[in-house]
Amino acid sequence: MKKDFERDLSGVKARYKIDNSTNGKKWTPIQVTKSGTQPIKSDDRRVWSDRSSYKKVATFNFIENFFFASPEQIMSNELISVKTAVEVAISAAILGGFYYYVPNLIVPIIVLVVGSWYRYFSSLKKTKSVLDPGLWKQFPLVEKIRISHNVALYRFALPNSNDVLGLPIGQHISVQAEINDKLIQRSYTPTSSDDDLGHFDLVVKTYPTGNISKWFDELKIGEKITVKGPKGQFKYRPGLVRALGMIAGGTGITPMLQIIRAVCKNPRDKTRINLIYANVTSDDILLKDELDSLASEHEKFSVYYTLDKPPQNWAGGSGFVTPEMIQKYCPRPADDIKILLCGPLPMVNAMSKNCESLGYEKSRSISKLELNKMREKFQNRIHAGNILAEEVAKKYNNVNNDVIVLALPRGGVPVGFQIAQKIKAPFDVFLVRKIGVEGYEELAMGAITETSRIFNEDIISMLHIDQKSIDRVIQRESAELQRRNQKYRKGKPAPNVTGKIIILVDDGIATGATIRAAYTSLKKLNPSKIVVAVPVAAPDTLTKIGKEVDDTICPLVPRTLSGIGQWYHDFSQTEDDEVTTLLARAEEVCPVPTISAEDTKKYQTETILE
Repeated sequence: MKKDFERDLSGVKARYKIDNSTNGKKWTPIQVTKSGTQPIKSDDRRVWSDRSSYKKVATFNFIENFFFASPEQIMSNELISVKTAVEVAISAAILGGFYYYVPNLIVPIIVLVVGSWYRYFSSLKKTKSVLDPGLWKQFPLVEKIRISHNVALYRFALPNSNDVLGLPIGQHISVQAEINDKLIQRSYTPTSSDDDLGHFDLVVKTYPTGNISKWFDELKIGEKITVKGPKGQFKYRPGLVRALGMIAGGTGITPMLQIIRAVCKNPRDKTRINLIYANVTSDDILLKDELDSLASEHEKFSVYYTLDKPPQNWAGGSGFVTPEMIQKYCPRPADDIKILLCGPLPMVNAMSKNCESLGYEKSRSISKLELNKMREKFQNRIHAGNILAEEVAKKYNNVNNDVIVLALPRGGVPVGFQIAQKIKAPFDVFLVRKIGVEGYEELAMGAITETSRIFNEDIISMLHIDQKSIDRVIQRESAELQRRNQKYRKGKPAPNVTGKIIILVDDGIATGATIRAAYTSLKKLNPSKIVVAVPVAAPDTLTKIGKEVDDTICPLVPRTLSGIGQWYHDFSQTEDDEVTTLLARAEEVCPVPTISAEDTKKYQTETILE
């Protein structure tokens, strides 16, 4: 049913149309001609004979549109500028007394105009996103809330009280700090959201030997941090999947919580979330009260805790996250579910392998999601070695007999052999053994070589690993190091690298603990230059290594790297026999000089802490 009526505005007519089928309400200006009436757009000023006629009809549109419209509709309306809004409001107040038949309606009309005017200017105070992915911006610390002995919430002010950070759900920011004359960057996910105006919050755990976490702990109120973002390829939206499985460790809970909050506060979002949250002790569980509250209030969210060192009468899991836990507490593999991971990189790597073995699509890290697909995978280590050799040969050769190629066994040997053949340099292995956490050997807490040791103090501190446990692992790995030395090098001393250019090779770099132990040890032997050459490496790790050696060569640096093997079609284990065969072939062509037994013993007394 439609009801129309017209009003004559000095020769120009406006029709108020009510359309019950669409609940539409709008003043529709019309032009009266000899052939009848013709609807026109009120913002098309060319059809009006004069400005005042346009203004009169615009008045009715202004009142109606602004009274019933939302702020978003108001801001998208191009009919009236701020200046025109003032003119129309004044005109409407005057016109109201002349064009309405009943005089006592003047007061309601004035109230209506003033209210419309207020709605208009209120809508101008829209929230503003402050992040710019291309610019570093600074924000002052305004509050520090201690959560536990080594965890705190840091609140930073935005420029204006109605500003928002502007971070899409699922993305993160980079924080940059200058520490010991070096710029260091770390990724963080705020625990606040764009519902929080004028500030954003970061929850940070401080480690005794941490760089940027200690810097956070020493921040004083009023001091500023430097931030850039948003970062990340993943943006969560309702209906993205039917269910999400989440596996988080330590402070890796913060990006997970960002998504959990978004799902729980939206009653229309039916996404099911199952979270497995791993920590060392119960005191390390961050934001437990909020997680428990969300789980009790929302059926679509559940959380399962597991501890490496659980207290007595602990109702949750015990130990590291196992495939059995994932099967029991995460959604079953399906096309409409996703597994998200966030935590220490070794944990993410291990969980990724567990998930893939259970039939899930390649699991995804919250902060590092999409792989760089600009390059194809390597066929195998020989193929990778040939490609890497071409890059090395562009910068280094052995015309002056000053280059030695050293490979980390066993996977680095086929790669390094191709380089040595290409540049006609001596080739040998440099023995290194990763020191893995007992019961979870994939997680490296350090590494040892023939001449030195290096430890990851962050891992040791976070997992509360005692000295006896460290000594047991070192004893076991030292025995394996000696076995390999006897097997590969027939017990010969370490290579003599003094004054030489060392090309240090492996089949790839993830965390970098092993290769860092190698070149840290090599530095004690006074080479002229150390060059790290690998086919593929994690970008953050490669950047860090690049600051510690003379040069790095890496043809493939994917945006993220959860495991070296994912960049090889064939990543089968290199056997001892292949290593000894390649070393024998290289020895026949160009023997490698070695250091004396006395020097080997001397350098073994050095202990290097990361």
